[in-house]
Amino acid sequence: MKMFFVLFALCVEATVSFAGVVEFAAPFADGCVLQRGVPVPVWGRADPGEKVEVTFGGQSIGTTAGADGRWMVRLAPMEACSEGRVMSANDRQVKDVLVGEVWLCAGQSNAGMPLFGQNPRYRDREGALVAAMTRKPLVRFASMFGEPWSAIPRTMPLKPVLWKAFTPDNLGMGSGSFSAIGVYFALELYSALNVPVGIIGAYEGSTPIEAWISPEAFERRTELKDYPAYPPVSAEEWNTSMTNRFVRYGGYQQPCAMWNARVAPLVPYAIKGIIWYQGCSNHWNPERYIELQHALYDSWAMAFENPKLPFRFVQIAPYKNNALPIQLAQAQFAKEEKNAAMVVISDIGNWWDVHPNNKVLVAKRLAAIALARDYGFTGIRADSPTLREWHAEGNEAVLTFDKARSLYLYNPDNSLDSTFEIANADGRWVHAEILNIETNGLRRGSFPSNEIRLVATGVASPAGVRYLHCPPFTGNIFNEMNLPLGVFRIDR
Repeated sequence: MKMFFVLFALCVEATVSFAGVVEFAAPFADGCVLQRGVPVPVWGRADPGEKVEVTFGGQSIGTTAGADGRWMVRLAPMEACSEGRVMSANDRQVKDVLVGEVWLCAGQSNAGMPLFGQNPRYRDREGALVAAMTRKPLVRFASMFGEPWSAIPRTMPLKPVLWKAFTPDNLGMGSGSFSAIGVYFALELYSALNVPVGIIGAYEGSTPIEAWISPEAFERRTELKDYPAYPPVSAEEWNTSMTNRFVRYGGYQQPCAMWNARVAPLVPYAIKGIIWYQGCSNHWNPERYIELQHALYDSWAMAFENPKLPFRFVQIAPYKNNALPIQLAQAQFAKEEKNAAMVVISDIGNWWDVHPNNKVLVAKRLAAIALARDYGFTGIRADSPTLREWHAEGNEAVLTFDKARSLYLYNPDNSLDSTFEIANADGRWVHAEILNIETNGLRRGSFPSNEIRLVATGVASPAGVRYLHCPPFTGNIFNEMNLPLGVFRIDR
């Protein structure tokens, strides 16, 4: 019955119309960037039964609009092209269309923190200078904004999608700017690939991951059947009495609500991959987060028609004491999903602010993973160190790490303290000291290899090791690529 009402609503939406006029779907607007090297779906609306001819880049493909007025063709894979060309569907034209690399930047407020904005605590620290100096007409962004949320999957957003070039006027104050990590990520790709780059933003502050999962995922996955707020209600129907353990602050947090409004109108636009930064709004249900991450990934990969869709995401930064369970869940998901890769930012968090404003380093780490894994660049070692194994040697805990040829410790105060802890036989955790670290000279803080040896006062036989589970929760162990070690816990 729920699905019946969703389908009915979609049919009603599809009849609100453009009588006699062929229209492109929202993402196909002047200045858009199409993904190179893959079949490119192009779709829109027309009168039911109307013949539609799409032409672009020497291709011409015909189709007929269905009974609901929707039509779709698929352009054959194309090479990158920096020349702005016209794409037409009958008499309708989209101008200045480029072909290159397209990524979707999504999540909550840390994904959306603007390069430059009014709030001095909610903008990138370097954003004003970057906005003023950036003139890259072949790098473009588009934002999926409009309604606060939707009760049904939208085929068209309430506001048109506008593609804008990376110029001072578009990135600076008063323009609405764009996601800082999206800007920096796109600039890194453009610098490395030398082809047009498009970045699409779909983000909203305080949204839990449930809001970004598709209705099909809630229908299909048995482990999500206990979500009583699905399907979501509209803004007109919403009232504060509807809050519950899944929806704590407002209707925009309902399962599917953001998917319906911000992502569904994009589907199935051809994209290379997704950069995702979210997690803070799920601190109240971390035990569910791994299964929700899998549901999100599977639903997005299906919707964008790519079962191997690259998913490059950011582990949330330390923030008071609510980050740890989500960080652990994110690390576990990264191990389980072969098409995902996680950026660790334990070193650049802000204990007092859930929005650390050093976004350029976050984006560079995302871009490094993309260039290494998705574009085949050699010589880029983009992964943070991870614990391979540990064992006890008498009263010492010996840790060996992957993705590190060597390690070092860095604290701004030049101390050699860290937040490693060792568990004793009864499970009590005790602060550990590092034994095999250089204490003098230019190599102070360095380890001789990818091994760390720990000892804790009063612990005769270590029963477990953990890292970043106590204040200040700030990562200070790095590999030779300056990539930080992330939080972990190993118990016997």
